[in-house]
Formats: sequence, structure tokens, C-alpha cells
Amino acid sequence: MLSAPISLWPGLACTASELSADLRAAGYDPVTQVREPGDFVASADAVQVRVPAARGPGWSVPAADVRVTFRQGRVRSVTPSSPARFAPAVLATVAGPGAERRHEVPLAEIPPLLRKAVLAMEDTGFYTHRGISARGILRALWVDLAAGEAVQGGSTITQQLAKNLFLDSRRTVARKFREALLALALERRLSKDEIFELYLNGVYLGQAGGQAIHGVAEAARVTFGTSLDALTPGQCATLAGIIAAPGAWSPLRHPDQALERRNVALHRLVATGALDEATARREAARPLGVVPTGVHREADWAVDHAIEVVEAETGPGTVSAGREVHTTIQPVLQRLAERAVAEGLAQVEAAHPSARDAQAALVALDPHTGEILALVGGRDYAVSTFNRATAGRRQVGSLVKPFTLVAALDADPALTLGTVLPDEPYEREIGGRTWRPANYDGRFRGEVTVREAVVHSLNVPSIHLAERLGLGRLQAFCRRVGLSGVTDHPSAALGAFEASPLQVAEAYGVFPGGGRRARAFLVRATAESGAPDPVRARPERVATEESVATALQALREVMVSGTGARAVRYGVSGAVGGKSGTTDGERDAWFAGFSPRIVAVVWVGHDRARPVGLPGSVAALPIWARFMQGTGTLTGAFPGEDGPLPRASEVGDEASSVEPSIASPDTPAPEEGGRKGLIRRIRESLGR
Repeated sequence: MLSAPISLWPGLACTASELSADLRAAGYDPVTQVREPGDFVASADAVQVRVPAARGPGWSVPAADVRVTFRQGRVRSVTPSSPARFAPAVLATVAGPGAERRHEVPLAEIPPLLRKAVLAMEDTGFYTHRGISARGILRALWVDLAAGEAVQGGSTITQQLAKNLFLDSRRTVARKFREALLALALERRLSKDEIFELYLNGVYLGQAGGQAIHGVAEAARVTFGTSLDALTPGQCATLAGIIAAPGAWSPLRHPDQALERRNVALHRLVATGALDEATARREAARPLGVVPTGVHREADWAVDHAIEVVEAETGPGTVSAGREVHTTIQPVLQRLAERAVAEGLAQVEAAHPSARDAQAALVALDPHTGEILALVGGRDYAVSTFNRATAGRRQVGSLVKPFTLVAALDADPALTLGTVLPDEPYEREIGGRTWRPANYDGRFRGEVTVREAVVHSLNVPSIHLAERLGLGRLQAFCRRVGLSGVTDHPSAALGAFEASPLQVAEAYGVFPGGGRRARAFLVRATAESGAPDPVRARPERVATEESVATALQALREVMVSGTGARAVRYGVSGAVGGKSGTTDGERDAWFAGFSPRIVAVVWVGHDRARPVGLPGSVAALPIWARFMQGTGTLTGAFPGEDGPLPRASEVGDEASSVEPSIASPDTPAPEEGGRKGLIRRIRESLGR
């Protein structure tokens, strides 16, 4: 599971050490001096990277020598141009059946020295024998007879592959006989390189985080925190050395034994002519260099949601079976979002006991493309994996009021922010019951302007505006922006309907989007042999730019003198607009807001709808403000103010105009490829 290409721009909250960690997760190599593409050097206040050109489904990264400087926890400068762009980082390697971790690569992408080390340790005659080795079998038989039991393997790489694919691990004569027959059959049906590729991608290399590590690519990432192409000769020798007994020689659990095995492998490499004596001595003098990474997942809720999206279209188990998934998550923004939720909830709980143990969700997306940049589904994934950002549907409260305004402005050219609305006691008979809504503070002001009604979130004038528009037309407009749960009841004007934070974020993207709705998406593409590229829809106009620009004036004033004014305490000012939302009994607290390049929505509440006891401006706004002040996007102009704006994710390629689906339902499913398909075809062939 991969992030979007990492992007950095001046003002973004990030440190040199955080960028270094992201670069390592993206496969870049920390060095003392930049020489090769993929190298980077980090100091306390700068990172220098030689970025190699890279391309993936829907994204590209140009080759460049990039320097990023930092000051006081933020990006100070980016040269030669902003934003700096790097390859995507690994968010997670999804465990397959039996809690396996696996990342498969073509044989050509496995370093030659690693291949030679495996051959030196496991099967020096692999490319000359026909699947079994008489010498190996005789040696194993001699050892077994001497021990009085089966203790020696004596298996070629082809035999090991046959056992891994088709047999269990019991050491019996019958199993060894079947293993030999299967090895001979494999040699007849596959080339040596095909056998070796399957072996290197499937070989068991120990445990990490309760999961079985299979394949050299995953072992490199988990053990050394690096990609295959960045392995040192000593690291290649370590991986090759532990194959025979990965539990006993694990570098993560038994570093001393692993060190001995590494040196044995280095000696074998010298003996086979694959490595010179001086290099072997130098590598043998070094420590193992274990940097365990990748055992845990980043962006847990985003990873879960991406799996759901992909497998809803491709079938259960397709991600864990090895499908590579490219997401839109920006690692720096994701880290900011997680930090904002943790720190914001802690602050609110400390000041307000009624909020103790409350949950929160945060969604941030690019309003011009719909790319989900950060997603947090709760306060602690280890305690609860329920994704409140995507699956939690709660009443939206006053968040609906700006949409009433836009729809009314579109419908009535005579309406302005200065139009006067009544603010006096109100009642309606609904379903045989009398409904008497009131303003949050219990006061009635007689008459107020439309501007005052929105800025100060007044309920009664908002109902009058909705009735002036027509409740059916309000329902239709809210559905056009993505709020599908809206009703045509008068209470809908006060947000008495449910939506998820993700739906609200997509809807609020209409404001910085100039009246266009960009459908939110998380999965950019999946990479598998024969898999079709996604096709995403262009943003759809749902309101006139003039009406949205007028509503923007009110939403920007909310941040100055309305329910969003306290955001300035957290450093949020400038090009920003927003709206708070609070539901009956203060069960749900919301804040939805945006800069020209990012829209973010925060929900705070209890899972069982027990009152949190706080309005959105108190419970949700601090989390939202902590996140937004770190994004470095609070400058520029909104559509209709001063021309077009760059996108937060800065993905300048064809991906920005395509629809968020993995494959069109009319597209025929590709032939099963990769390791899974090859194994199936082998089984069918051997069955015949």
C-alpha cells in the first residue's frame, strides 16, 4: 500500500528527521555524500536528495537535485522549485493468508549480488542441475543415517520451491520423494529464471510483528528499512545466510547468530568469485545495520478504507494476495492530522470532563481533485478500528446552513447577504406534533440579515431562508453536493440528517472549488499485470461561481467574528473559511473549513451518541485549527477572488481528471497474473 508522491512546500509543518523517515519509507538511501540517484543526506535543518525519475499509475516524479531547508519545525525553502516531489512512501504491506507479509518483485529488480549469495548458500549448481542434486541427496542421507532421523535437507532451490508451493514441512521419506518428483515437473514447465523468481519472492525469512515474512523484498524492508536496490553486500549476505533457519538466525531476534551467518555467506561469496576479498573483509567488520521498519502500518484507517474500496471491485483477498495499491495520502499531512486529533482531544478533555473518552474523526482532501490527503477514523486504532471518518454517520447540525445559502442565491437573484430575515418565535405542526426550534443562545433578535444568520449560526432565520428556497429544492441541492441523507423536512434546514465526515468534506469542497464538486477518492490505482487504469470524472458544477463567492464572504467572516473566530488562537488566519456544527443535546460537534487548497472536516462525539456537552466551536475547532495551521496553505485566493489556485497535492498529470474507480464494470477482468496466476497454471499443468 503506497502513499501519493511525497510533496513538500514552504510553510508545511515538517522537520528534517520526519522527512528523512518518509524518504526511507519511499526507498531512498541515507548516505554521507550524495552520489547516486536515490541518495539523500540529512542534517538538523536541511535535506539534500538526488531524486531519480519515477512513474506509476497516475503519477510521476521528475529527476532533480532537491534541497529542502527547515526552520522552527516547518519547511523554510525548497529548491530548485516548489513543491518538492519524491516517490511514494510505503504505508503498509498487507498481510496475506496465514498472516504473511509479502512484496513481490521481478527477478531483474533483485540485486545480482543477492541472487549470487542465495545460490552460494542454498544451491551452487542451480543453473546446471535438472531439479534435483544427487550429491545433495547422498550427503543428506549420510547425515540422516548418522543421526538416526531426518535432519539434513539436501534440497535444491527447485525442491524447496516445490515444497513451499505444494507440500507441508514434515521431514519424511515419502514427502521427500514427492518433492523430488514435483521438482522435476517444475523444471520441465518453467525456465530457471522463473523458478528462481518464484523462490526469491516466496521464501520464508522469519517473523516480524506477528506476521510471517516472505520474499527478499519484504525482508529487506522489514529488517533493514530499505529497498532491494539499496542493500549493501553485507545485507545481501545476511538475507541469504538466514534462509536455512530464519527463526534461529533472525537479525531482529538473534543478531549475534545472524552476524555469524552473514560472515559465512560473505566467505562463500568470495569462494565462488562473486565478491572480492577486500570488500568481504570490510563488510565483515561492519555491524548488521538492522533498522526494523515496516512492521507497523501507517495511516491505519486510510489503509483499511483503501482495502475496502479495492476489494469491493476486485473481490475479497485481492490486496493481501499481492496487489499493489496506490493511494492519495500525503504522509506529512497524514502525520499532522493524527497529531491534531491526539493533541486536540487531550486539550478538550482536560478542560471539559464531559468530553472524556470522546472519539474524533478528521478528513482532509484536495477540493479541486477530490484526492483524500489525510484520514483519521478515531482516537486510537489499537483500541477501536471502526472508521468514523468514512462509516460513522451522524447528524450534521448547522454545517448545512451554507448550502441553504448557496442554493437560495442561485434560485433568487434578488437575494443578497443584506437581505433581512425574521428571527422570532417559530412553530410548525409536523406529524401531529408541534415543532418549536430556537437559536443556540435562546435569544430572538427580531430581524437579522442573511450574513448575520450564517456568521452567527442562527437557527430560526436559517429555517425561514430554507422555506423561502423550498425544502424540496434544498434537499435536491444537498444531494447534488453529496449529502445523500438529507430529507425534505423543515428540520433538514438545521442539519437533522446524517452524513459521514468524508461526505461532509466532499460537500464543503464546493466552496474553495468555485461551485464544482470533486468526488472524493482515496485509491488512485492498483498495479497488477493487465489491470486497467482507473478513469475518474472531472469535477461537476453544482452551483454558480457567483453564488459560491457570495457565500464565501460569509464563511470567511465566520472565521473573524463568528463561531470560528477562536481559530486565530492556534495561528489560523488569512485565506480561510469555515463553519461549526452542533446537534441537539450537543451529541455531535463539528467543524468544517478550508483554505484555497485544502478542505478539512472534524467530528467529535461519543460512539453511542451520548452528549459530548460542547458545541463544535469548542470541541472540534481546536483539532481542525491545529491541523490547518500546519498545512502551509492559508495564503492565496479563492476562485472568484484572484484567479485559479494550485492544488494541495500538486499532482500535475493526467490523474487529476479521472473517476475514482478501480475498473469500469464494463471492462473485462484481466487474466490472473503474477505469482498467484503462475502457481494456478502450474497446479493445473501438474494435475494433467
